[in-house]
Amino acid sequence: MEILNILYIIASFLAEMPVIYVLLAVITALVIWLIVENLKSRKTNFGFGSKNNTLALATFNKINLITLFYDFSYQLVGMNEMAQKHFFELNLLEELNSKPLDEVFTNTNLLNYLDELLVKDTPQKFRLNIKGTDKIHHYDATLFSADDTKDISKKIVLILHETTEMQEEIAEKEHRLTKMQEEHIQLVADKKDTEDQKVELEKAFKHSSKHHIQLQKALLENERQRKQLQEAVELINKQKEELKNANEEIKHHARMKEIFFANTSHEIRTPLNAIIGFTNLLIQMSPSQKQLAYLRNIKASGDNLLIVLNDILDFSKIEAGKMTFENISFLLTEQIDYLINTMQVKADERNLELKHYVDPNLPEVLIGDPTRLNQILMNLIGNSIKFTESKGVVELRVSEKRRSETEVEMKFEVKDNGIGISKEKISRIFNSFTQAEDETTRKYGGTGLGLAIVKQLVELQNGEIFVSSEVGKGSVFTFYLPFTIGHFSSIKRQSANTENQLKQPENIRLLLAEDNKINRQLAIDTIKNWEDKIKIEVAENGKQVIDLLREKSFQMIFMDIQMPEMDGIEATKYIREDMPYEVKNIPIIAMTAHALKNERDHFIEVGMDDYISKPFAPEILTHKITFYASDEIQEKVKNGEKFKSILDKFENSESELKTYAPKSEKGDYQYIDLSYLEKIYKGDYKRIQKILRMYLASVQNEIDEVARSYEKGDYDVTRARSHALKPKMTYLGCQKLFESAKNIEQTIKQNGNVEPLLNDVNTLVEQWPKVEEEIKTIVNN
Repeated sequence: MEILNILYIIASFLAEMPVIYVLLAVITALVIWLIVENLKSRKTNFGFGSKNNTLALATFNKINLITLFYDFSYQLVGMNEMAQKHFFELNLLEELNSKPLDEVFTNTNLLNYLDELLVKDTPQKFRLNIKGTDKIHHYDATLFSADDTKDISKKIVLILHETTEMQEEIAEKEHRLTKMQEEHIQLVADKKDTEDQKVELEKAFKHSSKHHIQLQKALLENERQRKQLQEAVELINKQKEELKNANEEIKHHARMKEIFFANTSHEIRTPLNAIIGFTNLLIQMSPSQKQLAYLRNIKASGDNLLIVLNDILDFSKIEAGKMTFENISFLLTEQIDYLINTMQVKADERNLELKHYVDPNLPEVLIGDPTRLNQILMNLIGNSIKFTESKGVVELRVSEKRRSETEVEMKFEVKDNGIGISKEKISRIFNSFTQAEDETTRKYGGTGLGLAIVKQLVELQNGEIFVSSEVGKGSVFTFYLPFTIGHFSSIKRQSANTENQLKQPENIRLLLAEDNKINRQLAIDTIKNWEDKIKIEVAENGKQVIDLLREKSFQMIFMDIQMPEMDGIEATKYIREDMPYEVKNIPIIAMTAHALKNERDHFIEVGMDDYISKPFAPEILTHKITFYASDEIQEKVKNGEKFKSILDKFENSESELKTYAPKSEKGDYQYIDLSYLEKIYKGDYKRIQKILRMYLASVQNEIDEVARSYEKGDYDVTRARSHALKPKMTYLGCQKLFESAKNIEQTIKQNGNVEPLLNDVNTLVEQWPKVEEEIKTIVNN
């Protein structure tokens, strides 16, 4: 009904229009229809729909071009004879039939070209590559669709033209053209050069007379300069001779100066040593208060004179270039402890607080010159003490600037809150015979050589020194020194036979408190090797110590810190507070693997008199026994009087110490170094084998316990077991295992991050079996 209504409306509309307009509309519609049909006919005839597929293929076979037909899933559906022949020769027919278009041919924008074809139905031209058996083939490609419908029968035509031969031909032609151009340019250049040479030759002929005159002038000038040069050479030779004579005279004066200082040193030191020595003896002879004051003044003056003498001699050595430096192993903390204890006396005299801090992560053994290091620090600390008023603070801080596997650059800071130095005077305080202010010499004394010597000593060891200061607020002296990292096995100390001679050793009874069987045996063997008449009682914990003290008398106690039931600190407190009068004053020496200064100070605070670090050098142990067994100390112990402990300090040998390599007399080993045990047992391998068997029986269990407790998160046990492993690894010369055990203990003790400790735990677990194999080799031999 609606269609009829529409037709009626159209008929009514046409009925009202003029006939000419109706005819024009009909003709226009007819023309449009014919154009559309013509276009469809062209497109369909070029393509190959299902009706004329045979015709299209025949058409493309006549074309001498490689032609491939693809459907819209990019799968091959046909190719012309040219393509068949071409890809058969390349052995690529199977690949073309089995893989889609975008997997056979390569072009980074291939999919974009296909999308452009499908969306806009416009032909695409681009380069394509395909990989053959021996090389890559290159083509110029034309891509278009072959049907005007959008159904499944629509196809993609890919026409290829191989470009290799054409490119070679073009390249050859370009090469020939380039060569011809170069030849042409050369011809032009040769022609121009010929013309230029002709012009120059004409000019040369025209000006030959002028050049001849100039040449004569040049020859005359050359002769004049030659005479001047000869006169200069004669003058230089004369000055050289004069300089040589002056140098000989300087050397002669330097030798005379050196002889003078040597003779003066000897002549001054001899009476000065006598003055200081006899003054010390007189002070010990109970003089009156007035006499004591005089004697102390004499001693102070003598000490000051000795310092001045030493400064002058050192300065003269440096000026003469004869200052030498040792390269020996030393314990850093031991060196600093000795220094601080030495300077504490001067600090106390001026009512100053002397503080120090040593970074616990620093290497324990360094190789360098400890004597010169001590000289530098004593000079700087001495200056700080001298120029700081009463109740002030002087502080030494030791840390590291950088470290490699074998070397460490140490940073030393000496800080005070003394009088300070003005900015304009800082630049000259390191000059010889110079002090910051003129009144300083009058008020505080001194030669002005100290800092000059310090600067020279630092720089001669490849170090640097700096100072920052503010008047009225104090100064900070900072210097850096490089050292080689050493090992415990490289520590060699002088024998102290003259000092370590005991009187009536058979009357000495020691109490050794040590729960570790191996450490206990090492201590006993060390003492017995030195003096076998000494009697030694053993306790495995603090309770046994107290029980033995109630039953027997002892001259001293060597007390381990970490023991079961009652540790060394608890036992010491009990002895000092609750034991009878005749026992509570007994010397107690801590035997500890703790290396931190604040921990050692804590042992002294709880009542211990001294400490010895494990692993210990035999000379240190025997020296302490000699000292605390002396009549003087034992008399004070009996009377309940206070006595001063000795410092854990031995002078290093003056000769250069040899660093032990990880080798033993019984053979070469990769993981152990028996030099420490050889030293203790004096090369007695039967006794060394006994200790090694004890290691084989116990160490593996301790390492297993470290690993288990770490895995469970029981870090107190991990720390304790690692602490026990440290001295054992040192005695065996296992530096790597020692460092791992030390790192585990210190990190846990300082509440550090425990996750990275897994590497150290794994090092213990993985390395010990290798150490064990080498120990078995020694034991079985």
